[in-house]
Amino acid sequence: MLKKISLKLGIKRSLKKDNTKRAFIPFEKASKIGIMVSNRQHYNLIQEFAQNLKKKNKQVTTLFFGKPNTFPQKKEDNILLSTKEINAVGKIKNPEAEKFIKSEFDFLFYLNTSPTLLLESILLASNAKCRVGFYDERNIPYCDMFFPVEDKNNIKKALKTVEKYIQTLK
Repeated sequence: MLKKISLKLGIKRSLKKDNTKRAFIPFEKASKIGIMVSNRQHYNLIQEFAQNLKKKNKQVTTLFFGKPNTFPQKKEDNILLSTKEINAVGKIKNPEAEKFIKSEFDFLFYLNTSPTLLLESILLASNAKCRVGFYDERNIPYCDMFFPVEDKNNIKKALKTVEKYIQTLK
C-alpha cells in the first residue's frame, strides 16, 4: 500500500518537473531501443518482437516487471525486475533496472495493455528520446507517440501493428 502511494506521489512530482529533452528521429537511424512490459503471458511475443528489432541492427534491452519467479530464466539483454526489488517508498533496488532508466534510448516502448504504476514511473524518469505506447487516454502523460490498437487483449496483433508503424517513421 505504501509503495503504491509513494509511486503515485512520485509520478505527480515527475509530471511537474520533466525536463528531459525528447526528440523524434527516423526509426531507421535509431540504434538503442528499450522495451518495458509486465504481463508474463506476453513474454514470448515480446522476445520475438525484440529479436525482430535486433535483426534490423538495433541494440535492444527489455525490462520485464512482475512478481518474483514469474518470468522464465533471464536471457541476454533482458532485465527482470521483481516486486521484491522495490522498497516501501517505491525506490528500485535493482542496479540493472537503474541503468535501464538512465539509458538514452532512441525509442522506449511501453507495451503494457493495462496500467502499471512502476512502469509509468520509469517512463517519466527515463532519458529516452521518444517514449512509445499503445493509445490509451491514461498513457497520454507518459508517452510521446502512440500506436492505435483495436484489441488490447490480442498482443500478437498489437505488436504487428507496432512493427508496421515503426517502418513508416521517417
